[in-house]
Amino acid sequence: MRILALLCAAAIAAVATPVAAVTAAMADDAAVAAHDRRVVAAFVDDYARPAYARLHDAAGALEAATVRYCATPGAPTRTALDAAFAGIVAAWAHVDFLRLGPATQAARLERFAFWPDPRGFVERQLRPLLAGPEGETIDVAGLAGRSAAVQGLPAFERLLMTPEAAAGGADFARRCRLGGLVAANLDIIAEELDAAWAAPDGIARTLTTPGPDNPLYRSPAEAATEVLKALVTGIEQTRDLAIAPALGDSPAAAKPNRLPYARSGLTTTYLAASVSAIGELVVASGFADGLPSDDAWAKDSALFEIRNAAKVIAGLSGTPAELAGAEPGRGKLAYVRIALGSVRETVAGPMAAGLGLNVGFNALDGD
Repeated sequence: MRILALLCAAAIAAVATPVAAVTAAMADDAAVAAHDRRVVAAFVDDYARPAYARLHDAAGALEAATVRYCATPGAPTRTALDAAFAGIVAAWAHVDFLRLGPATQAARLERFAFWPDPRGFVERQLRPLLAGPEGETIDVAGLAGRSAAVQGLPAFERLLMTPEAAAGGADFARRCRLGGLVAANLDIIAEELDAAWAAPDGIARTLTTPGPDNPLYRSPAEAATEVLKALVTGIEQTRDLAIAPALGDSPAAAKPNRLPYARSGLTTTYLAASVSAIGELVVASGFADGLPSDDAWAKDSALFEIRNAAKVIAGLSGTPAELAGAEPGRGKLAYVRIALGSVRETVAGPMAAGLGLNVGFNALDGD
Protein backbone atom coordinates (compact mmCIF):
# COMPACT_ATOMS: atom_id res chain seq x y z
CA MET A 1 0.00 0.00 0.00
CA ARG A 2 2.81 2.39 0.87
CA ILE A 3 4.48 1.71 -2.49
CA LEU A 4 1.16 2.24 -4.28
CA ALA A 5 0.68 5.56 -2.47
CA LEU A 6 4.17 6.71 -3.46
CA LEU A 7 3.55 5.75 -7.06
CA CYS A 8 0.25 7.65 -7.07
CA ALA A 9 1.92 10.73 -5.53
CA ALA A 10 4.67 10.61 -8.14
CA ALA A 11 2.13 10.32 -10.91
CA ILE A 12 0.16 13.30 -9.57
CA ALA A 13 3.35 15.35 -9.27
CA ALA A 14 4.34 14.44 -12.81
CA VAL A 15 0.98 15.70 -14.08
CA ALA A 16 0.83 18.74 -11.80
CA THR A 17 4.24 20.09 -12.80
CA PRO A 18 3.44 20.59 -16.51
CA VAL A 19 -0.04 21.82 -15.62
CA ALA A 20 1.50 24.48 -13.38
CA ALA A 21 3.96 25.39 -16.11
CA VAL A 22 1.20 25.70 -18.67
CA THR A 23 -0.86 27.83 -16.29
CA ALA A 24 2.11 30.13 -15.68
CA ALA A 25 2.77 30.38 -19.40
CA MET A 26 -0.86 31.25 -20.04
CA ALA A 27 -0.67 33.95 -17.36
CA ASP A 28 2.47 35.34 -18.98
CA ASP A 29 0.81 35.33 -22.39
CA ALA A 30 -2.21 37.15 -20.98
CA ALA A 31 0.02 39.76 -19.35
CA VAL A 32 1.92 40.32 -22.59
CA ALA A 33 -1.32 40.64 -24.56
CA ALA A 34 -2.67 43.10 -21.99
CA HIS A 35 0.51 45.17 -22.29
CA ASP A 36 0.27 45.19 -26.07
CA ARG A 37 -3.36 46.32 -25.89
CA ARG A 38 -2.43 49.16 -23.53
CA VAL A 39 0.36 50.28 -25.87
CA VAL A 40 -1.95 50.42 -28.87
CA ALA A 41 -4.76 52.17 -26.98
CA ALA A 42 -2.31 54.76 -25.62
CA PHE A 43 -0.82 55.27 -29.07
CA VAL A 44 -4.26 55.96 -30.52
CA ASP A 45 -5.66 58.13 -27.71
CA ASP A 46 -2.55 59.89 -26.41
CA TYR A 47 -0.47 60.30 -29.54
CA ALA A 48 -2.13 59.79 -32.94
CA ARG A 49 -5.51 61.39 -32.34
CA PRO A 50 -4.15 64.56 -30.66
CA ALA A 51 -1.38 64.88 -33.26
CA TYR A 52 -3.80 64.72 -36.18
CA ALA A 53 -6.13 67.16 -34.43
CA ARG A 54 -3.22 69.61 -34.11
CA LEU A 55 -2.40 69.13 -37.78
CA HIS A 56 -6.00 69.98 -38.67
CA ASP A 57 -5.81 73.14 -36.54
CA ALA A 58 -2.49 74.11 -38.13
CA ALA A 59 -3.86 73.64 -41.65
CA GLY A 60 -6.84 75.86 -40.86
CA ALA A 61 -4.48 78.49 -39.47
CA LEU A 62 -2.34 78.38 -42.61
CA GLU A 63 -5.33 78.82 -44.89
CA ALA A 64 -6.59 81.79 -42.88
CA ALA A 65 -3.14 83.40 -42.75
CA THR A 66 -2.72 82.97 -46.50
CA VAL A 67 -6.02 84.69 -47.22
CA ARG A 68 -5.12 87.60 -44.95
CA TYR A 69 -1.62 88.03 -46.33
CA CYS A 70 -2.70 87.92 -49.96
CA ALA A 71 -5.56 90.34 -49.33
CA THR A 72 -3.42 92.79 -47.33
CA PRO A 73 0.30 92.13 -47.87
CA GLY A 74 2.48 93.78 -45.27
CA ALA A 75 4.76 93.09 -42.33
CA PRO A 76 2.04 92.01 -39.85
CA THR A 77 0.31 89.58 -42.23
CA ARG A 78 3.67 88.32 -43.51
CA THR A 79 4.80 87.56 -39.96
CA ALA A 80 1.54 85.72 -39.32
CA LEU A 81 1.94 83.70 -42.52
CA ASP A 82 5.51 82.74 -41.60
CA ALA A 83 4.35 81.61 -38.15
CA ALA A 84 1.46 79.62 -39.63
CA PHE A 85 3.73 77.81 -42.06
CA ALA A 86 6.23 77.00 -39.30
CA GLY A 87 3.32 75.69 -37.25
CA ILE A 88 2.05 73.32 -39.92
CA VAL A 89 5.58 72.06 -40.70
CA ALA A 90 6.06 71.18 -37.02
CA ALA A 91 2.61 69.60 -36.79
CA TRP A 92 3.26 67.53 -39.91
CA ALA A 93 6.58 66.29 -38.51
CA HIS A 94 4.62 64.67 -35.68
CA VAL A 95 2.60 62.47 -38.05
CA ASP A 96 4.42 62.16 -41.38
CA PHE A 97 6.09 58.93 -40.26
CA LEU A 98 2.77 57.27 -39.31
CA ARG A 99 2.53 55.39 -42.56
CA LEU A 100 -0.58 53.44 -41.68
CA GLY A 101 -4.31 53.82 -41.96
CA PRO A 102 -5.83 56.94 -43.56
CA ALA A 103 -2.48 58.52 -44.48
CA THR A 104 -1.80 55.62 -46.86
CA GLN A 105 -5.19 55.95 -48.56
CA ALA A 106 -6.03 58.32 -51.43
CA ALA A 107 -2.29 59.20 -51.58
CA ARG A 108 -2.81 61.57 -48.63
CA LEU A 109 0.76 61.23 -47.41
CA GLU A 110 2.27 62.19 -50.76
CA ARG A 111 -0.34 64.86 -51.47
CA PHE A 112 0.25 66.57 -48.12
CA ALA A 113 4.02 66.64 -48.54
CA PHE A 114 5.67 65.37 -51.71
CA TRP A 115 9.05 64.70 -50.12
CA PRO A 116 11.82 63.79 -50.59
CA ASP A 117 11.94 65.22 -54.09
CA PRO A 118 15.51 64.70 -55.40
CA ARG A 119 14.45 65.13 -59.04
CA GLY A 120 12.69 68.45 -58.51
CA PHE A 121 9.20 67.40 -59.55
CA VAL A 122 7.60 70.09 -57.39
CA GLU A 123 9.49 72.89 -59.12
CA ARG A 124 8.94 71.48 -62.60
CA GLN A 125 5.23 70.88 -62.19
CA LEU A 126 4.54 74.24 -60.57
CA ARG A 127 6.24 76.12 -63.41
CA PRO A 128 3.45 75.72 -66.00
CA LEU A 129 0.82 76.66 -63.42
CA LEU A 130 2.71 79.86 -62.66
CA ALA A 131 3.25 80.68 -66.31
CA GLY A 132 0.28 79.24 -68.17
CA PRO A 133 -3.45 79.98 -68.41
CA GLU A 134 -4.48 77.10 -66.16
CA GLY A 135 -3.07 78.92 -63.17
CA GLU A 136 -5.87 81.47 -63.58
CA THR A 137 -8.72 78.96 -63.83
CA ILE A 138 -7.83 75.90 -61.75
CA ASP A 139 -9.82 75.41 -58.54
CA VAL A 140 -9.27 73.27 -55.42
CA ALA A 141 -10.91 70.22 -56.96
CA GLY A 142 -8.77 70.62 -60.07
CA LEU A 143 -5.63 70.93 -57.98
CA ALA A 144 -6.54 67.79 -56.01
CA GLY A 145 -6.77 65.90 -59.29
CA ARG A 146 -3.30 66.88 -60.40
CA SER A 147 0.08 65.46 -59.39
CA ALA A 148 0.79 65.20 -55.68
CA ALA A 149 3.85 67.37 -56.33
CA VAL A 150 1.75 70.54 -56.64
CA GLN A 151 -0.67 69.88 -53.79
CA GLY A 152 1.19 70.05 -50.49
CA LEU A 153 3.68 71.74 -48.21
CA PRO A 154 6.68 71.78 -50.60
CA ALA A 155 4.51 73.40 -53.28
CA PHE A 156 3.25 76.02 -50.81
CA GLU A 157 6.82 76.68 -49.71
CA ARG A 158 7.93 77.40 -53.27
CA LEU A 159 4.88 79.54 -54.00
CA LEU A 160 4.79 81.81 -50.96
CA MET A 161 7.75 81.15 -48.65
CA THR A 162 10.65 82.24 -50.87
CA PRO A 163 11.97 85.68 -51.86
CA GLU A 164 10.24 85.35 -55.24
CA ALA A 165 6.90 85.57 -53.41
CA ALA A 166 7.50 89.08 -52.10
CA ALA A 167 4.54 91.42 -52.38
CA GLY A 168 4.74 93.57 -55.48
CA GLY A 169 6.43 90.92 -57.58
CA ALA A 170 5.25 90.43 -61.14
CA ASP A 171 3.56 87.11 -60.40
CA PHE A 172 2.50 87.84 -56.82
CA ALA A 173 -1.21 87.56 -57.60
CA ARG A 174 -0.73 84.22 -59.37
CA ARG A 175 1.39 82.89 -56.49
CA CYS A 176 -1.24 83.99 -54.01
CA ARG A 177 -4.03 82.36 -55.96
CA LEU A 178 -2.22 79.05 -56.26
CA GLY A 179 -0.90 79.23 -52.69
CA GLY A 180 -4.44 79.78 -51.45
CA LEU A 181 -5.59 76.69 -53.35
CA VAL A 182 -2.77 74.62 -51.89
CA ALA A 183 -3.58 75.83 -48.36
CA ALA A 184 -7.26 74.95 -48.86
CA ASN A 185 -6.26 71.53 -50.18
CA LEU A 186 -4.04 70.94 -47.14
CA ASP A 187 -6.92 71.84 -44.86
CA ILE A 188 -9.19 69.35 -46.63
CA ILE A 189 -6.65 66.53 -46.32
CA ALA A 190 -5.93 67.37 -42.67
CA GLU A 191 -9.65 67.35 -41.91
CA GLU A 192 -9.99 63.94 -43.55
CA LEU A 193 -7.10 62.53 -41.52
CA ASP A 194 -8.40 64.00 -38.27
CA ALA A 195 -11.92 62.68 -38.88
CA ALA A 196 -10.68 59.23 -39.86
CA TRP A 197 -8.67 58.85 -36.67
CA ALA A 198 -11.43 60.30 -34.49
CA ALA A 199 -14.11 58.01 -35.94
CA PRO A 200 -15.17 55.26 -33.51
CA ASP A 201 -15.31 52.67 -36.29
CA GLY A 202 -12.20 53.70 -38.23
CA ILE A 203 -8.50 52.96 -37.98
CA ALA A 204 -8.57 53.39 -34.20
CA ARG A 205 -11.03 50.51 -33.86
CA THR A 206 -9.05 48.36 -36.29
CA LEU A 207 -5.89 48.83 -34.21
CA THR A 208 -7.48 48.35 -30.80
CA THR A 209 -9.65 45.32 -31.58
CA PRO A 210 -7.30 42.70 -33.03
CA GLY A 211 -8.63 39.22 -33.55
CA PRO A 212 -9.51 36.52 -36.07
CA ASP A 213 -12.09 38.72 -37.77
CA ASN A 214 -9.81 41.74 -38.02
CA PRO A 215 -8.56 42.12 -41.61
CA LEU A 216 -5.24 43.68 -40.57
CA TYR A 217 -4.31 42.67 -37.03
CA ARG A 218 -4.96 39.15 -35.82
CA SER A 219 -3.43 39.60 -32.36
CA PRO A 220 -2.48 42.33 -29.88
CA ALA A 221 1.16 41.67 -30.77
CA GLU A 222 0.53 42.46 -34.43
CA ALA A 223 -1.10 45.76 -33.53
CA ALA A 224 1.68 46.64 -31.09
CA THR A 225 4.23 45.82 -33.78
CA GLU A 226 2.56 48.48 -35.95
CA VAL A 227 3.38 51.04 -33.26
CA LEU A 228 6.94 49.75 -33.09
CA LYS A 229 7.30 50.03 -36.87
CA ALA A 230 5.98 53.60 -36.80
CA LEU A 231 8.60 54.48 -34.21
CA VAL A 232 11.41 52.94 -36.25
CA THR A 233 10.11 54.64 -39.40
CA GLY A 234 10.23 58.00 -37.63
CA ILE A 235 13.83 57.44 -36.58
CA GLU A 236 14.96 56.24 -40.00
CA GLN A 237 13.10 58.95 -41.88
CA THR A 238 14.79 61.70 -39.89
CA ARG A 239 18.22 60.09 -40.06
CA ASP A 240 18.24 58.66 -43.59
CA LEU A 241 15.93 60.94 -45.57
CA ALA A 242 16.11 64.31 -43.82
CA ILE A 243 19.81 64.44 -42.91
CA ALA A 244 21.98 61.91 -44.74
CA PRO A 245 21.32 62.95 -48.38
CA ALA A 246 22.08 66.59 -47.58
CA LEU A 247 25.37 65.78 -45.86
CA GLY A 248 26.69 63.52 -48.57
CA ASP A 249 30.02 61.79 -48.09
CA SER A 250 32.01 64.99 -47.69
CA PRO A 251 31.56 68.76 -47.43
CA ALA A 252 32.24 69.04 -51.16
CA ALA A 253 29.47 66.49 -51.87
CA ALA A 254 26.91 68.16 -49.61
CA LYS A 255 23.51 68.98 -51.11
CA PRO A 256 22.01 71.68 -48.87
CA ASN A 257 18.76 71.90 -50.82
CA ARG A 258 18.05 68.28 -49.90
CA LEU A 259 17.49 69.43 -46.32
CA PRO A 260 13.77 69.51 -45.55
CA TYR A 261 12.17 72.96 -45.90
CA ALA A 262 15.51 74.55 -46.71
CA ARG A 263 13.93 77.21 -48.91
CA SER A 264 11.80 78.60 -46.10
CA GLY A 265 14.54 78.35 -43.49
CA LEU A 266 12.56 75.81 -41.49
CA THR A 267 15.00 72.90 -41.58
CA THR A 268 15.71 73.05 -37.86
CA THR A 269 12.00 73.52 -37.10
CA TYR A 270 11.22 70.30 -38.93
CA LEU A 271 14.15 68.36 -37.46
CA ALA A 272 13.39 69.52 -33.92
CA ALA A 273 9.74 68.51 -34.27
CA SER A 274 10.69 65.14 -35.78
CA VAL A 275 13.05 64.27 -32.94
CA SER A 276 10.55 65.52 -30.38
CA ALA A 277 7.88 63.33 -31.96
CA ILE A 278 10.04 60.22 -31.58
CA GLY A 279 10.50 60.84 -27.86
CA GLU A 280 6.84 61.74 -27.37
CA LEU A 281 5.75 58.52 -29.04
CA VAL A 282 7.99 56.42 -26.80
CA VAL A 283 6.58 58.08 -23.68
CA ALA A 284 2.93 58.43 -24.72
CA SER A 285 2.53 54.84 -25.89
CA GLY A 286 4.17 53.33 -22.83
CA PHE A 287 5.80 51.06 -25.36
CA ALA A 288 8.90 50.38 -23.26
CA ASP A 289 7.20 50.34 -19.86
CA GLY A 290 6.68 46.57 -19.94
CA LEU A 291 10.32 45.64 -20.44
CA PRO A 292 11.80 42.92 -18.22
CA SER A 293 14.19 44.22 -15.58
CA ASP A 294 17.21 43.06 -17.58
CA ASP A 295 16.13 45.23 -20.52
CA ALA A 296 14.70 48.21 -18.62
CA TRP A 297 17.83 50.24 -19.42
CA ALA A 298 16.77 50.39 -23.07
CA LYS A 299 14.06 52.99 -22.51
CA ASP A 300 16.33 55.33 -20.56
CA SER A 301 19.08 54.88 -23.13
CA ALA A 302 16.81 55.70 -26.06
CA LEU A 303 15.35 58.78 -24.35
CA PHE A 304 18.83 59.95 -23.35
CA GLU A 305 20.02 59.87 -26.97
CA ILE A 306 16.82 61.58 -28.15
CA ARG A 307 17.30 64.40 -25.65
CA ASN A 308 20.92 64.82 -26.73
CA ALA A 309 19.89 65.01 -30.39
CA ALA A 310 17.22 67.58 -29.53
CA LYS A 311 19.75 69.74 -27.68
CA VAL A 312 22.13 69.71 -30.63
CA ILE A 313 19.37 70.64 -33.08
CA ALA A 314 18.34 73.51 -30.79
CA GLY A 315 21.85 74.89 -31.19
CA LEU A 316 21.87 74.78 -34.98
CA SER A 317 21.87 77.99 -36.98
CA GLY A 318 22.91 79.19 -40.40
CA THR A 319 21.97 78.82 -44.03
CA PRO A 320 21.33 75.39 -45.53
CA ALA A 321 24.82 75.51 -47.08
CA GLU A 322 26.33 76.24 -43.68
CA LEU A 323 24.34 73.47 -42.03
CA ALA A 324 25.22 70.79 -44.55
CA GLY A 325 28.64 71.80 -45.83
CA ALA A 326 30.48 73.75 -43.16
CA GLU A 327 31.36 73.47 -39.50
CA PRO A 328 29.98 73.54 -36.91
CA GLY A 329 26.62 72.82 -38.56
CA ARG A 330 27.76 69.81 -40.51
CA GLY A 331 29.34 68.19 -37.47
CA LYS A 332 26.22 68.78 -35.41
CA LEU A 333 23.97 67.22 -38.03
CA ALA A 334 26.35 64.28 -38.26
CA TYR A 335 26.10 63.86 -34.50
CA VAL A 336 22.29 63.89 -34.66
CA ARG A 337 22.44 61.21 -37.31
CA ILE A 338 24.70 59.05 -35.15
CA ALA A 339 22.50 59.55 -32.08
CA LEU A 340 19.41 58.53 -34.03
CA GLY A 341 21.25 55.48 -35.29
CA SER A 342 21.88 54.50 -31.70
CA VAL A 343 18.21 55.02 -30.85
CA ARG A 344 17.21 52.86 -33.80
CA GLU A 345 19.48 50.03 -32.72
CA THR A 346 18.15 50.17 -29.17
CA VAL A 347 14.50 50.25 -30.22
CA ALA A 348 14.71 47.58 -32.91
CA GLY A 349 17.12 45.44 -30.89
CA PRO A 350 16.94 44.93 -27.13
CA MET A 351 13.75 46.95 -26.65
CA ALA A 352 11.79 45.02 -29.27
CA ALA A 353 13.29 41.69 -28.17
CA GLY A 354 12.47 42.36 -24.55
CA LEU A 355 8.84 42.85 -25.53
CA GLY A 356 8.75 39.80 -27.77
CA LEU A 357 8.23 41.89 -30.91
CA ASN A 358 10.03 41.96 -34.23
CA VAL A 359 10.36 45.04 -36.42
CA GLY A 360 10.61 43.08 -39.65
CA PHE A 361 10.00 45.30 -42.66
CA ASN A 362 8.87 48.88 -42.16
CA ALA A 363 7.38 51.58 -44.38
CA LEU A 364 10.78 52.84 -45.61
CA ASP A 365 12.20 49.51 -46.67
CA GLY A 366 12.93 49.66 -50.37
CA ASP A 367 13.03 53.47 -50.52
